[in-house]
Amino acid sequence: EGRISPGCTGLYAEAHVAAFRRIVDFVHQNSRAKIGVQLGHAGRKASTRRMWEGIDLPLTEGNWPIVSASPLPYFPGKSQVPAALDRRGLDLVRDQFVAATERAERAGFDLLEVHMAHGYLLASFLSPLTNQRTDEYGGSLDNRLRWPLEVLRAVRATWPGHKPISVRISATDWHPGGVTPVEAVHIAAALAAEGADIIDVSSGQTVPEGKPTYGRLYQTPLADRIRNEAKVPVMTVGNVSSWADVNAILAAERADPERWDGSATGTQRLQSILHIFTRIRVCRPDGRLDFAFKGEPEASPEEDSCPGTRSPAARAAGPPSSSATGRP
Repeated sequence: EGRISPGCTGLYAEAHVAAFRRIVDFVHQNSRAKIGVQLGHAGRKASTRRMWEGIDLPLTEGNWPIVSASPLPYFPGKSQVPAALDRRGLDLVRDQFVAATERAERAGFDLLEVHMAHGYLLASFLSPLTNQRTDEYGGSLDNRLRWPLEVLRAVRATWPGHKPISVRISATDWHPGGVTPVEAVHIAAALAAEGADIIDVSSGQTVPEGKPTYGRLYQTPLADRIRNEAKVPVMTVGNVSSWADVNAILAAERADPERWDGSATGTQRLQSILHIFTRIRVCRPDGRLDFAFKGEPEASPEEDSCPGTRSPAARAAGPPSSSATGRP
């Protein structure tokens, strides 16, 4: 029931473990890369068509029941009306996240991300635009955080302690009355306190009438604010389109921090994250290295070259022989 469309993959069945294990093992056997998985529940944006058939539009047939924080359709008069989760439903979905987390570990993933952005189920509790509950899960920001934190707490208790967890949030709804960047700082701090090692900062897609201000690095200021006000490690996304963008963000310490002031376990997990996200290489069409940002200064010279090309030391020694290249 948590799929966006019939075309979505998932970890909601045992058969999925072996299928994902093939992918994870292939990555680990053929590279030093780490690989993560994002777990989410689509909430009121579930039971919709594949993107190329009409994004966020309901299926023309074969719909399944959907749920959300409140019974508010995404497109009034067009989308399905979700059922508001009751106590039994809240516990059931929390336990489904736990079961998916267990499967992700058995599949061998290195990092797990919990999706709390873009108007999906967990995000629908965070935003006052989609949460009109009058119980302990609605109203104030602390109340709206209550169930998402319950889910994260259960996921963190299930996911191995040495492996990092990321949480994706919408740091603004881009609509009056929605989540603001000020609230996002509080949300991020609360998530970090419950075991999130890094916050993946996105925005919007909560309501269709939201009006994002697009542009180069348009979401980086949101990540910057969370990192430097909440003192929480962050990732930034959104129109980061060149190595110059990456270098500027990292150099200005607007994202991808160098240290973590949490527990020893948190430190170790963040070091794992940095290993994932700070080994960046951009290769030119001719195979030359254009830019490299490394989190490990002791990296070998070969790691400063592009795959399938000769190291800087080998290039400095002169052109390769025809027998070495296999080309006449």
